Amino acid sequence: MPQFIYPVRTTKTTLQCRDITQGTHKAFAKMLLNNDAKCLNTFIDELINEIVIGAPKDLTVIDKLLILLEARCYSISPVLEFSKKEGKSNLNFTVNINDTINIILKQEFNKFVFNELGIYCEATLPRNFFYDDIEDIIADSIDVLVINEEPVDINFTLDQKRELVSKLPNTILTKFISFLETQDKNIKDIIVVKLPKQLAEEEYNLSIYGSELLPILNLCYYLDLASIHHNEYHLIKSHGFNMEQINKTSPNELALYYKFIEEEAKKAKQEAEAANQTQNIVPASFANQG
Repeated sequence: MPQFIYPVRTTKTTLQCRDITQGTHKAFAKMLLNNDAKCLNTFIDELINEIVIGAPKDLTVIDKLLILLEARCYSISPVLEFSKKEGKSNLNFTVNINDTINIILKQEFNKFVFNELGIYCEATLPRNFFYDDIEDIIADSIDVLVINEEPVDINFTLDQKRELVSKLPNTILTKFISFLETQDKNIKDIIVVKLPKQLAEEEYNLSIYGSELLPILNLCYYLDLASIHHNEYHLIKSHGFNMEQINKTSPNELALYYKFIEEEAKKAKQEAEAANQTQNIVPASFANQG
């Protein structure tokens, strides 16, 4: 059966994406809680390859962030909801993720170009959320390499690319580092998420480095896993669901089921209370006897 698909915008193009499922959302939340950047980087790449139809190999970390934010909007909700207890009442706040997406899409992201010493090189912004060092970043980011007018095949593993980069003049690495510093400086003051002052005076800024963007994903994909498992247990025990069904359903569809169940339970309670009140009414003829 064909699946629901929707458009996701990147810095260069528009792609088509499938829903994130409840099972995947739980796994993502656990990966973020585990806080292992290298494993999380692998998970994000696998996730994007799973949900993006024909996912390009040249996606930058900014593109991946945009995809995950759009997927969050469609599969879960475009709104982040926060609540803070103050005295005897709760203060409720919301943040719209679409605003974050639009802020990012308005920024300009350039490509690194080096054309000296008989070497022509093009490189993108960093592509991953984790790297061991700067040499890995440039090795992974190179798109085009021409030496003495001879194109060099760069369809290698990262280790092979790293070996290739190690043989290039140091001036390329120096200029690439300068390029990255300039690019990050141009956007690092851009606030993409700002929590309300009454909740927590926190701001989340844009960056070309994946490690700096992870807090945004943490904010958007956080789950209270204990509550989630409790709700799923209730669906299975009382409403005929099974775990496979739950894990294959998108979170926003599950939220609808919870809403229907809650409304049904509320209606049943009201009807029971009304019936109980009717039973307790004593006819006047009986009330006047005695």
